[in-house]
Parts: sequence; structure tokens; C-alpha cells
Amino acid sequence: MTLSMDDEGLILDLQHRNRTLGKIRSGTFGVNPNTGKSSPQRSETFIITSDFQHFVQSAEDTYGGIMEEWQPQGNGAAQWRVVTDEVALDAILPPGPKPPLSQAYEKWTKGGIQRRCNGVFERKSGQPCLCKQQYGEEGWWERAPVGQACKVTTRLNVILPDVPDIGVWLFETHSYHAALELPAHVAMMRRIFGAEIPIPIRLFLTQRRVTRNGETKHFPVPAIELRGLTAGQAMAALLPGAAGMAAMLGAGGQEAIEAGPPPDYLAEIEQARTRNEVVAIWQRAKQTPSPTVSGKEIEAAAKARVQTIDQAIQAWQVLVEAWQGTLVELEEAFQAANDGLDPQAASAEQLKAFQAAIAAEAPQTPPAAEEEPVEADIVPDKPEQTPAAPPAPSAAEPEQKRPVGAANRQTLTKLNTLFGEAGISGDARFLWLFNTCKVQVTSTAQLTAAKADEAIAKLEPEARARFDDLKLRIVTVWTDLGGANDELTPALFMWVNANTKRRSKQPPTRLSEVSNVHLDAFLKALSADPDKGQITPEMYRQAVAAQGGAAQ
Repeated sequence: MTLSMDDEGLILDLQHRNRTLGKIRSGTFGVNPNTGKSSPQRSETFIITSDFQHFVQSAEDTYGGIMEEWQPQGNGAAQWRVVTDEVALDAILPPGPKPPLSQAYEKWTKGGIQRRCNGVFERKSGQPCLCKQQYGEEGWWERAPVGQACKVTTRLNVILPDVPDIGVWLFETHSYHAALELPAHVAMMRRIFGAEIPIPIRLFLTQRRVTRNGETKHFPVPAIELRGLTAGQAMAALLPGAAGMAAMLGAGGQEAIEAGPPPDYLAEIEQARTRNEVVAIWQRAKQTPSPTVSGKEIEAAAKARVQTIDQAIQAWQVLVEAWQGTLVELEEAFQAANDGLDPQAASAEQLKAFQAAIAAEAPQTPPAAEEEPVEADIVPDKPEQTPAAPPAPSAAEPEQKRPVGAANRQTLTKLNTLFGEAGISGDARFLWLFNTCKVQVTSTAQLTAAKADEAIAKLEPEARARFDDLKLRIVTVWTDLGGANDELTPALFMWVNANTKRRSKQPPTRLSEVSNVHLDAFLKALSADPDKGQITPEMYRQAVAAQGGAAQ
């Protein structure tokens, strides 16, 4: 037998494997508050466990939560655990000839694994499936006594790119829906990318609802999605040229799709305006290397860009301290003197030049702030009154000032909007900021620009995940109520236009025009009691009939 370079020096009859660093869990074993008995408990977020404290400490820094020493079920050694704040984790499917996913019907006792069945044969004994022999061919898992039959078990090995080392993390689930969906999804990705390509994915928990025998249950289901690429982009970039795509499309005269240009990481880094943006591009470049630029060149460009951004931040802080007016007035004055350039995009040299210019014009008199118009439909008409002078701040309660390098109004508006889209409101926002961004504030106006950018970057995936979850739950409830899929979108648009306040007076025509707040309100209306604002498919049909035709 001729050995390749990869085979030399290896034992060929051993099945090599990646090192397992720990486990990702979607539940734990604890005391049920309703029964007082120990039983498996679902978690709303992912749980990271490992024998190695430094891995869990890194997971805590990355995904939030509080690390603790933890005793797994059974007599095993103590481990470390963190219940994260995340319902979605960026991950990578590891390459290699062995698929990262495996499945079996399994039965475990304190003595270890007793049965492992593939649905036809029980692997340990070589006999036909023992559970089917005992409890019947179909529905045996429902007829068997609790704890007596095998459980459907799906295991997925992934790499966590934001945690040290490149070993794998084992995610295990007993979800029936995950057992149906995960294998097909993983297999499709590996067919497209091949077995030797690390595949960027997102592992997340989505909420499902099912109604049986008049009883409605809600439960989380783990799922994965391709991260950073659409299916079309993946196919176009990875198929071997136009001939491969043409062969896939078939000989029908269809035009071949050319592979898209590789990402220009150097240009993206140069255009990045914050540290977080640079770090995100750098991480993406490590996960998907450029065919034209080396990793060292990208790393050097990223470090240089971060240094430039830090210098600009320092120059901006000095400028803020020297300015005698408000932060809004400073931004407006800078833009007026620099052809509308946003100070957040300015270089350190431009900021220093502006500071020198205003120092030469001392004493500085900031421009008077213009009063913003008040919308008449928000504030009702009242008799004119002479406004009372605001009380002077007392010594016991000093006036809170915005920090040096504070976030501007546009950034704060975007941040507060994202909080609403992620379903985080009131004081929960400040707890989220403390747990996720390690900053303690009582108002978002107290955030620096860097911390506001960090919060926005972490909120955006939460808002997207909530959008996907709300859509799925709405489809489930609508279907349960007897609605058709082609009725749902126009029904949603009709309800949103009639029952919510939106900036645009025109009815929505795309889902992107409907916020998560509106989707959540529509879902609550679908699930409401008949006398508490309920909306049903039949009510929608009656409204369409009253309008004399189908809704647009």
C-alpha cells in the first residue's frame, strides 16, 4: 500500500478524533418547583460546561452569565458551568471524513449505555429494535412506561470560534423535531461545501407550539443556520466554475452563474469606524480566509486601523473637554466646519485641527440650540402657560453629565430601537448592559460611543433571532387556527395598519416594514381570548369580504 504524506507516521487502524473541550446544553437536571422532584429542566438559553475552568471562564466573558462549579448528574467529577445569556451561538462545523452529527435511540442507566438502536437494529446485541418488540411497531415511545424505552438522541460536534482552542464542543439533544431537521440540514451543507471545508453556522433555540387533545404546549427546539452566506452565494462561490453550475442547472440554455469576487478584507477594515467593526472583520477573515491576501497582512491592517481609531477617540475626548457647549452643538459645529463630515468618522488629525481652530476664536460661544417642533398628534392642545424655571440641582443630587466620548443622538436612537426589537424594555435594559457589556448605567445617555457600538453589535443578532422566532410562532398559531399560508401576510399587514401606530401612513407591503414590536402584538392578538382583541383567520376573511375583494 502506498502512503500519502498525511498518512506517514500515523497508526492507520485507529479512528482519530478531535479533542472534546466540553458540552453545550439546552437543559439541566434539577428540582422541578411544581413537583419538588428532581427531573430534567429546559433552559431558555444555552449552557456551557467543561472540565476546564479557563474554557468556561472564556465562555462567560463571551456569552454572559456567571461561572460556577457544577456537579453533573451521577458520580462523575465536578465540572465548571455557565448558564449564558445567549439563545444563539456562532459556531463552525468541523471538517473531516467523519460527519459531525450522529443519532441513535438510546437507553442509559447508572450502569451505562444499555441500548443503542438505529431504528432497525439494536447495535449492542445485533437484534431487531428491542423497544419495537416490547411496545409495538409504531408509537412505541408513547406506549412505553416513563424511563423504560430508548430516547431519541442527536449529537452535534461544533467549534466555538470565540472560545480558546480548536477542539470540538458536543451539543446533545433529545428533541424529536431536532432529530428530524438537524441531520438533513448538516448533510445539505456538507454536500455543498465538501467534507474538508469548515462551515460557519449559527446554533440557536427557537420556540415551537403544538396543540394536542385541546392542550397547547410551548417548547424550545435547537436548530442551525448557515452564517454569513445565502444558499445562492455558497453555491456560486464553491462550485467548480461556470461548467459545474451549468451542469447543475441542466442543459436548458440557462446562463451560468459566475463565482462572486472574494471579500476585500483590507478595504473593509479601512472603512470600519469602530473597534468592534474591525474585530468582526478580522474574525470573519480567520473563519473564511482570503485567497489573495495573507492572514498576517489582514492582522497587521486590523491592528493599524484599531490604533488609528483609538487615536481619534483620544482626540475626540480632548475636544469634548475643551468645548463649552453641549455635545449636540459640538457635533453640529464640527460638521459645519468640515463639509458635513460626521465627527465619528473623522481622523485624529481632523479633530485636532478643529480644536486648534476653535481655540484661536476664544472666547468660544456655542451656537444657540434650535427648538425641535412638537408633533400635534402626540401632544394635545393645552392653554398656554408660562413655564416654570427648572429647579437648580442640589448638592445632594449632583447633575448627571454625559461621559467623555459619549454616544451621539443617532446612535442612542438606534440602540433604544434595537432594545425594543429584542424585547428588552425598562430597567431590564440596564441589567442587560451590565451583564453583556460590563457597564453600569441608569440611562443609555450615559454610554460612551464605544460602549453604545458594542451594545448595538450584540443586540442586532438578538433582534434578528427574535424576528425569526416570532415569524415561526405566528405561522404555527395561524395554522392551528385554520388559516392558510397565503392569507397570513396580507392579514398581518391589514391588522398592523389598523391597530398600531407607525411613522409611515402607508400600509406595509414588506415584512421589513413591520417591527418585532408589531409582530409580537399580532401574535398576542392571535392568542388572545375572544373578548380581548382576538384576531382569527375567519375574522380576516370577513374583513376582506366587507371590503369587496381580496386584501392586497
